[in-house]
Amino acid sequence: IETHERLRFEFPNINYGAGTLFHMAKNYAATGRLDDAREAASELAREFPDGHWTKRLFREEPALTPPSHATDGERGDAPPS
Repeated sequence: IETHERLRFEFPNINYGAGTLFHMAKNYAATGRLDDAREAASELAREFPDGHWTKRLFREEPALTPPSHATDGERGDAPPS
């Protein structure tokens, strides 16, 4: 988490944006920091709505999908079944 935060905030001129947000969301979720994970996921969806990293995150971690990004039949706040 610290490494990805550093990449994001200490090196803003290098385009690690989508990949960094993806890994931050996954790492926050893995450590139980779900509010932080959802925040990173929401930012990823806002900044890169159709990007590879966004699609991958929501496929792997459907519970992190924000309601604004959910497709038919999905709820972004629903736990994985």
